[in-house]
Amino acid sequence: MNLALQLGTYPPWYDPSYWHEGIVAHFDLAGQIRVLKDGAQTLFEIFRRSGLVVGCLILYFVGGWKWSRVKDVARHWPLFAPAVVAFMIYLLTVVRARYLGAFIVLLWMGIFSGIRLRESQDSKRLIGCATLAMVTVMMITVSFMPVATALSRAGQLVKGSNPWPHVQYEVAEGLKSIGVEPGDKVASIGTSFKAYWARLAGVKIVAEIPSKEVANFWAADDSIKSQVIKTFATTGARVVVANKVPGIVSKGEWQRMGHTSYHVRILPAEGKEVVDP
Repeated sequence: MNLALQLGTYPPWYDPSYWHEGIVAHFDLAGQIRVLKDGAQTLFEIFRRSGLVVGCLILYFVGGWKWSRVKDVARHWPLFAPAVVAFMIYLLTVVRARYLGAFIVLLWMGIFSGIRLRESQDSKRLIGCATLAMVTVMMITVSFMPVATALSRAGQLVKGSNPWPHVQYEVAEGLKSIGVEPGDKVASIGTSFKAYWARLAGVKIVAEIPSKEVANFWAADDSIKSQVIKTFATTGARVVVANKVPGIVSKGEWQRMGHTSYHVRILPAEGKEVVDP
């Protein structure tokens, strides 16, 4: 048996090449357009929040816009080229700020290289003020989320609620409380890639319903759901864990894990009848 079948909390991620073997890639124009649109929007947000756009425009405006500035900037093409190529590559796949940090720096270096101001005290003061403004905007942007999060957590503490709920840990402890032990096999309904509860509980996910099929599963007839549960049981899984179980089926065989949105259902031994509430 391939090692990928034996190791890892989530075997498909232990050795993706094994599990993806035989997949035939095909071009999906609508899907590619959607990816490009999402990437462009993310890229726009990255630059919008950088705090450099307004300052750069002010310096260009004060310095006097001339077409010669285009030539000045173009002479620094070794800075632009890697950045532009990187943006194009990531736009075709996925855009994340942490992937583009170095290329964004190169791009801004190239853009600022075209600024030309007269040698004077006024120009120096302008550069100082513009730099201070840009740094201030960046600091506010960087610190906004941590400050907002801290205020939110403080508000929760004042109300007496837990501001740091350990959802994944609570699910793992819930599995232990019903007899699931490290090394046991489990099934998952939803995103298994982020099923940290499985790692904490020391179990292995051997079957799953992927995120894009979850809605279809819950909307299916009881007979179909029972067949799926029975199929889960044939894999040797002891339980099936699901996140955000619909209220109409969240009772009976499905047990809620503490105060979380996760539910667990104990699977019947192979060969036994599946009974739905």
